[in-house]
Amino acid sequence: MKKSQKNILGIDWGSKYVWTAYWNSAANIVMPIWYLQNDPSLFFNLGDIISRYNIGTIVVGLPKDKKVAPQVEEFIKWVKFIAGEIPVEVEDEEYSSVEANAQKSHMNKDHLTDTLAAMIILQRYLKRFDWLSNWNV
Repeated sequence: MKKSQKNILGIDWGSKYVWTAYWNSAANIVMPIWYLQNDPSLFFNLGDIISRYNIGTIVVGLPKDKKVAPQVEEFIKWVKFIAGEIPVEVEDEEYSSVEANAQKSHMNKDHLTDTLAAMIILQRYLKRFDWLSNWNV
């Protein structure tokens, strides 16, 4: 990987919070950013993250739940709008929270699980392209 390569943003959408993590291409590591309130300031704050973290690709977790998926698909349309030329990909988020719970073991669920879920969504995407070989939370 070249150090000049852009980073990748991972997003786990929620009706109250939107959880974020990013892959630092120079260090080849996935790091949590934390969460954003899912309120009118969401896309302004997301734009700030895209700029601040030098994002070149955005990956959004897409649930299979037929009640939630349309809301996430609408969210993705808005992300594409604010991202402009930056590609927006989707990754299956099924069981990412379950996997996060298994990885965090004895810690409290609360915000950590959803942060880890955003990291796992991004990890799955990176592994598909063999950009991240032996990363563990």
